[in-house]
Amino acid sequence: MLKKVLSRGFPLFIAVTLLYKIYVVEQYVMSLTGHYGYTDLVVLQNDAVIFSLMLFLYILSTYKYSILQFVLRFSIVFIFLVYFLDIIILRNFFAHITVQNFFQYLPDAYGFIVDIFITVLTVPEILITIIVLLLFIIFASHFVFISRESDNTERIVLFSLSIIMLVLFITKGDKQYIHSWIYKNIFEYNLQVNNIDAQYSDDFIKKLLLQEKDLLKQQCHPKATGGKDIVVVILESLSMYHSRHFSNLNNITPYIDKIARDNISFKNFYANGFNTEDGLISLLLGIPPICGVNNHSVKDVDTFEGLYNVRESIALKLSIQGYKTEFMTSGDINFSNKKNWLQSIGFDYIEGNEHQEYAKWPRFHFRAAPDQALYLRAVDRIFNIKREHPYCMIIETVSTHLPFINPVDGSRSELGAFTYADRELFKFYMYLKKRDFFKTGILIVVGDHRGMTPLTKAEIDLYSHRASALVPLIVCNGIDSNEVVNEPFQQLDLYSGIINYASNKQCISRWRGDLLNIPRIPAEYIFHVSGHSRNIVNIFCDEKRATVKLNGDKTSLVTGDINNPQLAVDWINYLRVQRKN
Repeated sequence: MLKKVLSRGFPLFIAVTLLYKIYVVEQYVMSLTGHYGYTDLVVLQNDAVIFSLMLFLYILSTYKYSILQFVLRFSIVFIFLVYFLDIIILRNFFAHITVQNFFQYLPDAYGFIVDIFITVLTVPEILITIIVLLLFIIFASHFVFISRESDNTERIVLFSLSIIMLVLFITKGDKQYIHSWIYKNIFEYNLQVNNIDAQYSDDFIKKLLLQEKDLLKQQCHPKATGGKDIVVVILESLSMYHSRHFSNLNNITPYIDKIARDNISFKNFYANGFNTEDGLISLLLGIPPICGVNNHSVKDVDTFEGLYNVRESIALKLSIQGYKTEFMTSGDINFSNKKNWLQSIGFDYIEGNEHQEYAKWPRFHFRAAPDQALYLRAVDRIFNIKREHPYCMIIETVSTHLPFINPVDGSRSELGAFTYADRELFKFYMYLKKRDFFKTGILIVVGDHRGMTPLTKAEIDLYSHRASALVPLIVCNGIDSNEVVNEPFQQLDLYSGIINYASNKQCISRWRGDLLNIPRIPAEYIFHVSGHSRNIVNIFCDEKRATVKLNGDKTSLVTGDINNPQLAVDWINYLRVQRKN
């Protein structure tokens, strides 16, 4: 009896995992868009090639070759683990894992797993996780190390099933659907985005660099110098759908809405990327976060590779105008090598969760203290540091990062996390008003990217293809203006707007406008890097939309129609070549 249980345990794990994958796709994505019972067959068809391969390897492993049997069965277990890891990432972050991301976040994986066990999982969930892991180790070990032969009849049955699975995959078709990325299996998805690393030829680069002067051309006009202190709150995952003021879809952030109504709110504002690092690149460097060509070992993957020591950074640009620059977060400042990157681009003061004031606060994901602690640290530096120069302070919050946790009561929900963040930001804003900060400073509140949650049908109906790119932006200057800006702007325009604000001239280009100064001038092109198809860049231009596929020399427009599309493609290629070098 025990022998039968052990021999069937691992195949049972595989079957249950497939059902769980179907459940994840069905419940956490399709149910939110109104499509029930549609994904079961589609998921099976897309994943069938994986099960076909595992069946075929198993058939080969049933012959009398012990070393080959071990290698083949170990390969099956490895394939299964990759498949299972992708489901866990999909369940928690609504994205497939890529080879690049795996090595990018591998150094921080241990700390993140510890954070999950300490701050997210309950005691029963921890016990269940440990039991499941132990059972998997037992079943997988028995499957790999205990030899078992099959007769020809069993092999024929398994081979037939393998062929059926292969046919299912071949005949699956390609569903044209906004969420179609989620159907793809982990291996197919990685192959699809693999051409993102196609190399540029030397001849192509030489011709491209001949256009450098035209691509970098900008227009400048004199203006009055702003000269005020600047505080920018980058609020993690703040999205349009959280706000009644910005979208009228939900009322999760009523206090942020009050700030927006009393100040200047931008209802057509684009994030240029899909994650926190993308938001930082866009806001602090003023370039779309389009990845460079991966001409290095995957073990050396660095989020900010090719973007160190950038002379056009917001910190260095502001230093020319006499500003001091600061970056503050309550999270791990070394995560993704962020501290080294910030130092390289010129920030004068950098602070993370290592500061002694955070020692008395509880820690959550990314070993971060809650937003309240971060705002108290910011208040201390704003009002208690003697300064001889104006300053620009960047505040990066963490409390609304996945997995959602309300630091007050430990509840795990998006509603709880954003309700907390909403109140803490409002308290910070009101304290600034009480202390007359706005006589000498301005406050900017911006989302770094749309939350990593499924797009809802209501969002798609309201925003169409812009739904995954739009985030709230609020500019507070101490004047109860109650102004709504509906013109299209992007994070790159905020970067140039801040630099222009501190300067005595207003400079814009095709790629970067200015939303902070009068007249407000949008850029000709708005870029958004997709999180679901990493080899695709979306471009918005005069109500038109197009998509560019990254593929080295063959990078080109694949859908849509915009003004002068080749110019936009040339700019994308130029950015990638510069990042490579």
